[in-house]
Amino acid sequence: MEVRAEDGGLEWKSDEILCDTVTEVWFTNTEDGKSVQLHGISRNFLESIAVRDLKLNFNGYLVNVTKVDPANCTVEFDADALPQNLDVDQIPVNVVIRGQHLDSKWDYHNTTAVGQAEPDLPDLTKDGATKLGAEVANKQERFLRRLRGEGRVGYLLLEQCVAELLGTMIIVVFGVGSVCTAVLTEAQRGIWQVAVTWGFGVAFAIYSTASISGAHLNPAVSLAFAMFRPLDFHWKRLLPYWISQILGGMLGGAINLGIFRSWYDLRDPNRDTLVYASTFGEYFPNPSMWSEPEDQSLMYVAECMAVEAWGAGVLMFMILVFTDPRNQALKSKDAAPFFIGFTVAMLICLYAPLQQAGWNPARDLGPRIIAAIAGYGTMAIPGPRNGFWAYIVGPLIGAPLGALVYDVILARGLRKYE
Repeated sequence: MEVRAEDGGLEWKSDEILCDTVTEVWFTNTEDGKSVQLHGISRNFLESIAVRDLKLNFNGYLVNVTKVDPANCTVEFDADALPQNLDVDQIPVNVVIRGQHLDSKWDYHNTTAVGQAEPDLPDLTKDGATKLGAEVANKQERFLRRLRGEGRVGYLLLEQCVAELLGTMIIVVFGVGSVCTAVLTEAQRGIWQVAVTWGFGVAFAIYSTASISGAHLNPAVSLAFAMFRPLDFHWKRLLPYWISQILGGMLGGAINLGIFRSWYDLRDPNRDTLVYASTFGEYFPNPSMWSEPEDQSLMYVAECMAVEAWGAGVLMFMILVFTDPRNQALKSKDAAPFFIGFTVAMLICLYAPLQQAGWNPARDLGPRIIAAIAGYGTMAIPGPRNGFWAYIVGPLIGAPLGALVYDVILARGLRKYE
């Protein structure tokens, strides 16, 4: 494999063979900015592959291929789907074939984002620096460039998993942290105060990770994308994403425990009170509002799972509404993270008084594991009513159903915008 620049355009070659007819693949940015030429792919392959099986990834912006010209080995794409200020001649282009990113296993060393040589470092001796000082400064700059990943094309699966871990951690730190503040300090007792914090946490996490991993941050969302958007999210990424999201939930739960440990020691030194355990995982009915023994009959595990499935389905449905490039009601997707966060806030306002409103297996299971380690034991897992699994199974059922409803009902009406 090699990466190089020719005539100011980006070219690279992959040895990966995705089908028997492909021996090598070359990609070149063309001057018009609306097509990409592929070298080394057989004409028979381009004639046989469906247009819907091809996508182009412009440094995180995934666009549909609109036309394939096998004679010239050229594919045209929907340039209008890219931001107007995005210069396609100055960013890398990765090709996605049937959900398989050709850059997933590449060695990116010694390349820049446009396939050109690394820019020369400045001569600091001209500004009065000693030769030794200039060498140290330049070594530091090279190290920082490598640390920041400058000069690399695309993202490795490992980097995407790290992004999912950190994004899920952000959600838990903000969202579950607001529950800790409300229950342990009584600083924000209103449900809306907690819900708004959750919503902002979700939005911030999406903004932080969307360009790297797609900002799933939820095993149920990842499952729905694998089932209904296989060209955008391949099945092979599902398990690594799930593991990363759960680890992110655990990390966020551990951070909250470390910050609020003194308040846990003050309020619940024996770690045996359900209302304080509920600051990690969720319980039904909500122990902060329904703590009497007779209240347990208000909701059973099957009902809790059904509510979780419903909420996750609504959330997934709205995620597709806000992010579908064909949706002309929200032409700019820059605000989509806030709309998604606001959806989470609304669902919390509606259903958190009933069963604490999870919608996310990683948000529940990760902190719940930390609670079990911290002393809550079986109160955390499997819970006093053996119902912790409802917060895992429910969303995993509901989110794909939400995606199915969107594709069957709304997506049909958007075909004219394709």
